[in-house]
Amino acid sequence: MRWSTMAATVAFLVGPATAAAQDLFPNVEYISGRAGMEDKKKGTLLIGDSEVKLMDKKGGTILTIPLSAITEATNSTERGDAGLVKKAAFGIFAGSKKEDYLVISTETATEAEGIVFRVHEKNVAPGLVAKLRFRLGKLKATEDTVGHPRAPGPR
Repeated sequence: MRWSTMAATVAFLVGPATAAAQDLFPNVEYISGRAGMEDKKKGTLLIGDSEVKLMDKKGGTILTIPLSAITEATNSTERGDAGLVKKAAFGIFAGSKKEDYLVISTETATEAEGIVFRVHEKNVAPGLVAKLRFRLGKLKATEDTVGHPRAPGPR
């Protein structure tokens, strides 16, 4: 194999990995919080260097949140009782239903929102929040060195 071919192969394999600085989280559902969005929507949450997007199955954008507007990201877990049919069939062994949520708080010069997502994959929400907070920290460090103003709100 020639060196030029080998170098091109390495550049092809390494290039997309370093350029694709995004984290994908499938099976996320928008619940509420965005003005003008009344319906629940399922998709894949993409955390990039400058924004968070909820994408549908075809790759279309459902919702975009600029990282610069995010003031806080938290997760919570709620437990609900099993349904009536499950209780009738299994009695005390019916268990409960656990649901994980992600809440992204945003502030801009004109509005504030608390956008709620349901994370359908078990035990993924804490990692999602960690990735989001990591991206926010990187953005803040970059803006502090460049001197760009951030959106109003606590950090």
